[in-house]
Amino acid sequence: MSPSPPDASSAAESAVQPVANIAARVAKLRARIPWTAAELGAELTKRGVPWDRFTVASLEKGKRKNVTVDELIALASALRVSPLTLLLPWPDDPDVEVEFAGLGMVTARQLWGWALGREPLELSESDPIGDRQRYRLDALPPWARHRVHVGAGSALAPDVLRQLLANSVSRRAVTPDPEEQAYLDALIPDLREQEREAREEGEE
Repeated sequence: MSPSPPDASSAAESAVQPVANIAARVAKLRARIPWTAAELGAELTKRGVPWDRFTVASLEKGKRKNVTVDELIALASALRVSPLTLLLPWPDDPDVEVEFAGLGMVTARQLWGWALGREPLELSESDPIGDRQRYRLDALPPWARHRVHVGAGSALAPDVLRQLLANSVSRRAVTPDPEEQAYLDALIPDLREQEREAREEGEE
């Protein structure tokens, strides 16, 4: 499924700008700790980002229109969350479509799957499984790929696991890329293990 272009009549209502999202999440998380704006500013200053209560207030009130990468990392670290927690939208319905940072209309589920390295934003009709594998190969370092490629602990149906396994074996036979070869060599035992686990759970 590819991102769809925004509808001009509804884009303004559904648009989610990253900085506005950061501001809203910062305000919510700061209140939850709880910290004053000055206390959050002090925490950021400890992390090499010299903010004070006025800077924090400016962000939360929507007056500050940009956040640097260094500031985002410091904010996430101080608030004890991932940078993605601040950056991405959190609608109640994961399948609601939003316009996010020029990507067109995408669902929150798509955004999070893409940002977490699980799913590309666009899949071809001819080879969606191959698209996913190539994306995960490029999006994550080898040591972070374990199990993420099938949903980080989620139980998949045995037929889905068998399809992934068969696809991986065939690709290993034709790919000339040493890095992809190594990835698939590591992928296959993991898929077999999960297929066995799924089969045993089905027998219980």
